[in-house]
Amino acid sequence: MPPKRTASAALAKAFATMKKPAAAPAKKPAAAKKPAATVKRPAAAEARTKKAARTSVTPVPGSEEPKAPVMRHRYFAIRHGESEANAAGIITSDPATGTERWGLTSKGQEMAATTGRQFATDILGLNAGEAVDLASLPCVRVFASDFKRAAETAKIFADTVASVLREHVPADAQVPDWLSERGLCPVTETSLRERFFGDELEEGPNTRYGDVWVEDKKDATSTPYGAESASAVQSRTGGFIRRLERDFTIVDALGPVHVVLVSHGDALQLLQAAFQGIPASDHRSLKHLNPAELRELVPSELGLKSFYPLA
Repeated sequence: MPPKRTASAALAKAFATMKKPAAAPAKKPAAAKKPAATVKRPAAAEARTKKAARTSVTPVPGSEEPKAPVMRHRYFAIRHGESEANAAGIITSDPATGTERWGLTSKGQEMAATTGRQFATDILGLNAGEAVDLASLPCVRVFASDFKRAAETAKIFADTVASVLREHVPADAQVPDWLSERGLCPVTETSLRERFFGDELEEGPNTRYGDVWVEDKKDATSTPYGAESASAVQSRTGGFIRRLERDFTIVDALGPVHVVLVSHGDALQLLQAAFQGIPASDHRSLKHLNPAELRELVPSELGLKSFYPLA
């Protein structure tokens, strides 16, 4: 994790005092008129009362439309792209092998690049043919599991975002350190590792995931087949978010840091449950992330209690 830095003080904005308009001269009361006929508003018009979604990022199912962040930072989850293990239909959750083998397929690499372009356009607003105001861009930081499939996804994602940035920024422009390629370089975070599913299931058919999830529902602290418990996974991933909220600061960053978390299916499933204040035992009640899917983690009021107080 980057060293803690002291954030610069935010500048207060001054608002001009507006004069109230002079009162209009009193008029004689108009003669009473017959009430106009009431026009019934079409049901379709009534339905169009909500604003369009802020971005095309999939919100956490069960949450409302994303609002202004109530946490220090904004968080985005990305599951790794299609891996060789996914293609083979097997479980690979042991760090001893997962960090060395079972990287992305060519399809998975393309998926990661697509997600990078999606983030650049939908979140950063880097649209083709439009000039970019560097001062308005938020700071982005990418953290990733050290499993090969996640690390490769994070690198391709970050490289793609950096490439899109280069298309919009003049070659001689001075950019903030956190917008440079070095600043976008993914940071390894072991708290985002895959959930360990136990030696008994390791490199077996991935249809056995369901056997563990059944036991999660009964008792989130259980360790079926030697698997890491659901509550333990939620604790380590949620603990990382608490550390970021407490300690992570980027000097002169505009607004909240956009934190991208590149991880795995179950790890992100349990983390998004924490954001929604859902017990670890019910993590399967939320929609699972697809490979390379980008999803903003917007905390519910109950979910905030999972992370605050920070002590």
